Amino acid sequence: MAGRKRRVKPARERLLTEFQYEKNTKVILESTANGVGGVFYDYVMDADAGRGDFELVFIPWFWQNEYRAEVPRDFTTDADERYLKQTYDLDDGQLQWRRQKIYGLKSEDKFKQEYPCNIQEAFLFSGRPVFDPKHTEAARQEC
Repeated sequence: MAGRKRRVKPARERLLTEFQYEKNTKVILESTANGVGGVFYDYVMDADAGRGDFELVFIPWFWQNEYRAEVPRDFTTDADERYLKQTYDLDDGQLQWRRQKIYGLKSEDKFKQEYPCNIQEAFLFSGRPVFDPKHTEAARQEC
């Protein structure tokens, strides 16, 4: 067979076709969002809509107990932080940790990409979006 290349299936494809339906077997796909589109995005959207064989498990940053920081005495919240606090039941220690991360990353968008609060935010703020993610997120919230 000199000169002829054999196609090797990617690991994901092999796992899904060979093991997915075996008795007492689970296939777990874990990834970080990387923009809208692609195979992982399709699996996530299908699972979120109840289609396909996968169950979606999304773990937001604020479930991590260690993602808290000491709160300064003069701590106050802005409108965005009050929204997050109310929507996700965050405490001031979590908001302070978030502030510190945003400062370190020098970008709230980068924070949302690396530490999303929800599935939409994970995909919206990652990859190379055509539209400004802040405007897209604002429009989504108005629906």
